Amino acid sequence: MPRLLLLACSGRKNPAPQLLSARDRYDGPLWQTLRKHRTPEHPVEVLAISARFGVISEHEPIPDYDQVMTAGRAAELQRQPLHDPWGSLLTRRASAQPFAAAPLVI
Repeated sequence: MPRLLLLACSGRKNPAPQLLSARDRYDGPLWQTLRKHRTPEHPVEVLAISARFGVISEHEPIPDYDQVMTAGRAAELQRQPLHDPWGSLLTRRASAQPFAAAPLVI
């Protein structure tokens, strides 16, 4: 079973005008490291905690945006229910082996 990796969104983003996957849109150091060092031998499911969209898959197509995660925004997101499959994925994985990702070491 692949490990679950939760990454924060990134202030630095690919400014391409078309929709890009979260993995390709976010361009901060952790996202760059993930893209550079990820291999099939080290499977990992990646979810992003986005200031705009909440918890999303790395495959989710997203536009370029500029929104900061403030305490107020975090409180708003906490009041929103997690949409399946992320709510059930996180619930199922809550007892799984944790995986630290700051910094990401593969």
